[in-house]
This record gives sequence, structure tokens and C-alpha cells, in this order.
Amino acid sequence: MDSQATERDRRDATEDEVKTLPHVVDSIPIVVWIALVAGALEIFTYYAVTAPWQNYMQNDRDGIEVPGVLGLVQATATNISNAFSFFSFIAPLPFAVLSDARIGKYKTLCISFILNTCGFIVLFVTLLPVVTQVSIKTFGLAFAMVLLGLGTGGIKATVSPFIAAMKESLRNLQSSMELQAGYTVRAAIRLAEKAKSLASHPKITAFGKANNLSFVEVPDITCDGTYDEATKNITYVIHLASPLSSPFLDPQTGIYQPTIKSASTLLVSASKESSVKKIEITAETRLIAQPVETFDSMLPAYRAGKITSLNITEKCIKEREPSSTVINIFSGFVFGRDDRALEAGGNSRP
Repeated sequence: MDSQATERDRRDATEDEVKTLPHVVDSIPIVVWIALVAGALEIFTYYAVTAPWQNYMQNDRDGIEVPGVLGLVQATATNISNAFSFFSFIAPLPFAVLSDARIGKYKTLCISFILNTCGFIVLFVTLLPVVTQVSIKTFGLAFAMVLLGLGTGGIKATVSPFIAAMKESLRNLQSSMELQAGYTVRAAIRLAEKAKSLASHPKITAFGKANNLSFVEVPDITCDGTYDEATKNITYVIHLASPLSSPFLDPQTGIYQPTIKSASTLLVSASKESSVKKIEITAETRLIAQPVETFDSMLPAYRAGKITSLNITEKCIKEREPSSTVINIFSGFVFGRDDRALEAGGNSRP
């Protein structure tokens, strides 16, 4: 990839794009605000409660220094405080496993807040002046520390992932960002029977814009001109993935060549249409490497095909100088749920 291509991909939006492209404004759901406020309050109460602990444990009630309660002297009080800090920092580990592998983030977060609340109640009750026995106050402090350490650990492990997961799950209920923004989407499919299942998917119908979605059957992606009909009167073209039907295909004819042709034929067809303003071709960051000359399995063939597709794309831009903008996107990671999934499960639980 030459420097000119890199500068072109990093350019600022043109005035025409700023005027014509829709400005999609996202919103923060109320459930996310509740989680944010609850997390902030937990941090506030944590420091409000733990800050006086040193004096509470170190001094006794009748001492000449600032009055405390337990009179455990400085060394003991400091050791207990440090032990509690260490406990609260390692507590997120088991809660993270519990959240991701067992009961989910929401239930883990609820349990953590309950533990925290119980710890505050125990500490408050045993601090009351009517409780005069030092042994009860000592037991109350120790029990409260265990509850607060567990509760704090659980909240630390789950509140931020819960907010991110909740925001993403609510966004996925609104179908794709293209339909959400009001676009009319035309999807190219290889099998006609796939159109019905995709159009009736709950994450498409939930947003109420199924009529904005249409399909064009492209049974053979290796034929020249196969995308001509699909790109007619289209404004934006996105090439998301090479549609490989089976991992048991011949690497050369079933993977390498279709991977190249699926991108190159789409690029040529889109370049013919004057209505097309932008073409996006996606790949992965791990594909930025030198292509291998021979391959005997699926993954090397797929990588080689993607690298060759990138080279063909850059060559086509130089030779044809299309009026539309061509962008190659290399994603390192894709965060979020699988839009094909109808139910949460495994590590994708909210």
C-alpha cells in the first residue's frame, strides 16, 4: 500500500459528504444512566466508609488523641486496613468468572450491590452508641469488611462491562445502523431462500423498517458483471466478507479465487455506476502481510486472497480513477453481539 493510498484513506470528510451524509445521533438509555449513577455512588460510599477506619480501629474512646473505638493501636489498625484493601482488589477475579461463565452480568451486579448494602447496614448498626460492647463492634467491623470487600469486588468486575453490554444490546435491537439511519438497504445474497429468513429476523422487524430492505440474488460471485444489477442506483457500497460456503472447499478454486473475485467484480460493477459515492471493502489487520505463493488449507488461501484483493483494489484505483471514494478497512477486533443470535448465551450474556 503506497503513501498516496494511506493519505487518501485518512483524509477529512469533504463538504459534500458533510452536507449529504446523515448525521446519526446516538442516545444513552436510562438503564445505562442508572448503572452509571449506581457505580458512582458505590465509589463515594466506599471511600466515605473506609476513610475513618484507621482512627476507628487505632484509638480508644477515652484516649488523648482523636477518639476512636476499638483501641487496636496503629500497627494493628494499619495491617487490617491493608488486608481489606488487598481483599477488595482480588475479589473481582471470582466475580468476573461468575459473571461471564455462570449467571451473567446483571445478576452478578445485583448480588454485589446487595452484599455492599448489607455490609453498610452491619457497620452502621454496630457503630451506634447503644452498642457498647467492644467485642460486638469488632465482630461487626470484621463482618462488614468481608461483605464490603465482596460487594466492591463484584461491582468493579461487572459495572463497566454491564454498561457496555447493555448499550450494545439495545443498539442491536434496532437492527443495522443503515436501517436505523433511514437508508434503503439492498443486500446481495447467494441463495434466494436466505432472503426470507433475513427479512423476518427479529432484529430487522423490531425496528419497523423491513420494507427498506431488499435482496438481489448473486449465485456466482466469480463471474464478471455479476454485481451490475445489484449496484444500480446505489449510493454506498459495503463489501463485508467473502461468502465462503464450506471449510472443506479446495483452497485454490473454492477459496482463493472467489475471495479475489468477490471484491474485484463488486469494485468494477460499482465503478460503472455514477450514483455510487463511496465503496468500502473490509478485511482484518492480520492480513497486512506478504502473500504466500502456495497454500494447502483454508486459512492461508483466504489470507492470500484478501491480500491479493487489496492489491487489485489499489491497482484499480490508479488505473480507473473512479469518481467514487474507495476505502479499505482493516478491523482488528469486532465488538458486540452476533446479530444472527436470537438468544444470549455463553460469554455474550448481558
